[in-house]
Amino acid sequence: MEQKSPIHPPWGIIEALLVLVLVNLTAFMFRKFGSGFLLNIVELFPGGPTQLNQLLLSSIIQTGLFLSLILFIVKLVHGQDLKALGLVRNRLGYWLKIGLLNGIVLFISVVFLGALINYLVPIEVDPQPITEIILKAETSWEIFIPFLVTAIFAPISEELYFRGLLYPALRRRIGVKWGIIVTSLIFGGLHYDLVRMIPLVFGGIWLNWLYEKSGTIYAPMMAHSAWNGIMCFLILYPLPTTL
Repeated sequence: MEQKSPIHPPWGIIEALLVLVLVNLTAFMFRKFGSGFLLNIVELFPGGPTQLNQLLLSSIIQTGLFLSLILFIVKLVHGQDLKALGLVRNRLGYWLKIGLLNGIVLFISVVFLGALINYLVPIEVDPQPITEIILKAETSWEIFIPFLVTAIFAPISEELYFRGLLYPALRRRIGVKWGIIVTSLIFGGLHYDLVRMIPLVFGGIWLNWLYEKSGTIYAPMMAHSAWNGIMCFLILYPLPTTL
């Protein structure tokens, strides 16, 4: 029997949003006051204080914060099992395969939607900062970092937060449809500018739908990982534009 995402999670919307606020506030404080301390840590990484190593350290800190705060609310404050976050292993192999397939189709769909928006509204958009950082990768270690950050750390922390913690709280109060929409708007709004936000909101809706369909967070986590991994691969190894 598959366990669906909790309809009545014991935590509320305010608690879920507070996690997001605390993570972003901590990131701001590190950038404002802790840059020297972080650079000292990055010195220990292979290659020293490169932008890619700084990206890796930032991702480690952000992922650690998300996981710590989520576990604090779910387990310590409300005494819930991790299944409340959607960490359900029923038919895990099947849903991982479905997640992988959805991630591939989702990537193609997001690229197509982005191209369509760019065609209809031809606004010049600067490359994302993370894209410019990834393009600087040269060594094996530097190439490994973007995949670790985008295909492992980001899907784990973002899916546990957006689909595992925030969405069930919204779902409980405003229902499935509006819960999915609001979660996806926040998901998209925190990633990109207004033009890029539309494909990301679409992607968030897709991932939420997959969570509802599967009843396990592992499915959208795998889809998110495939989506990001393909994107990262094509930044590093772009397809030829001429025959």
